[in-house]
Amino acid sequence: MTHARLNGLDGLRGIAALSIVLIHVFADKFSNAYLAVDFFFMLSGYIMARTFEGRLAVGRLTPTTFIASRVRRLYPVVFVGCLIGMPWLIATSGDRAWIIAIACLTLLPIGRDDEMYRLNPPVWSIAYEILANALHGFVLARLSSRAVIFVTTILMAALIIATAGRGLGFVPTPGNRLATGLRTIVPYAIGVLLYRSWGDCPPFRIGPTLTWGMMPAVFLWGTFGLMWPGAFDYGFVIVCCPILIAGGLTNGATNRVAAFAGALSFPLYATHGPIVLAAKYMGFGWGRQLGAALCTGILVLSAQTLSSRANRWIGHRLARIPRAWASG
Repeated sequence: MTHARLNGLDGLRGIAALSIVLIHVFADKFSNAYLAVDFFFMLSGYIMARTFEGRLAVGRLTPTTFIASRVRRLYPVVFVGCLIGMPWLIATSGDRAWIIAIACLTLLPIGRDDEMYRLNPPVWSIAYEILANALHGFVLARLSSRAVIFVTTILMAALIIATAGRGLGFVPTPGNRLATGLRTIVPYAIGVLLYRSWGDCPPFRIGPTLTWGMMPAVFLWGTFGLMWPGAFDYGFVIVCCPILIAGGLTNGATNRVAAFAGALSFPLYATHGPIVLAAKYMGFGWGRQLGAALCTGILVLSAQTLSSRANRWIGHRLARIPRAWASG
């Protein structure tokens, strides 16, 4: 079954990606913009259920094929981001550069705590999202919605216990892999449940002002210190993220700006880390850091688009060969 593109959700994806860039450029601002990652996890669960769960349920798509498709989709941009950051890594890490590079290129949490994903900090969330995809393919897709609700409730309680007093704004280390895994799978599973419950038609409508303004408002709220660590974070996941997805479904369906923002979101998210780190190392101000990150994301998106079009063109030409032989 072919699904129409949801530009409203694409626009929210773009806002979330830009929020993560801003928290890395302005280290002392947007202090709770890390919650954009949790929104990404929930949105991924929704989109994966929408796109693949039907085929997984009837056996038209195997879990291993599903996971392989996700790796093919995500890894090339991750590789480019790591490649871009190698000169900075070599200049700042000496003989430890190789182990840090291997950690990012393999998406594995190896090395010392301060080394994991140092080359490209956002890579941790991509690695854990692939693990969530695997759990979806092998487990969640086989469970009833009632069973997923039961499991997710237990996991949410475990997440609150594991992160009590600090909320969700922590950096993954070998010592908190369980908490990081829970932080990933809880919003992801909620996203799966949202699609099973709503499809593309949420039971309530959200206006465009709330849809496009909620995430920036929440992150500005945290910037001014008007937040409560822990409870605020859990509330964002349980309440705000579903509202945002409902708003994305009911707004921006034909918005080209939102569509472009969504297309740019992953190239920007997966490559900005090394760019910002290198720009700071060279003493660049925030404007040049932000400009370099945006330009790199656009260049990677352009390369992806050209590659995709070239592959389709070659595929069409190759498909004509058997027909030409048959007619000849």
